[in-house]
Amino acid sequence: TALPICGCLLLALLLGAALAIPPHDQVAKVARYVAHSCDWGSLATISVQEVVRGWPFANVFSVSDGPLEQGTGVPYFYLSPLEISVHDLKVSCVFFFF
Repeated sequence: TALPICGCLLLALLLGAALAIPPHDQVAKVARYVAHSCDWGSLATISVQEVVRGWPFANVFSVSDGPLEQGTGVPYFYLSPLEISVHDLKVSCVFFFF
């Protein structure tokens, strides 16, 4: 699970988008930094689909933290009510976003 975060941080560094990565012990600031730097993330839920009921299930979604250069570090993503992850979230609000 650390690989997507490390990949986003490395990409941000390479593109010159990261001038001041927060210290690692400031967890909330690092999380906002990652949310601002990444365009994609994974939403993991506990599946309610019969074949894999009760197992973790993850999907990749486009994510934004606001308008370009005005991001807040709070991740936003749009989901259709038909999306499988939404069905899972209707049954259980347990999820992990990375």
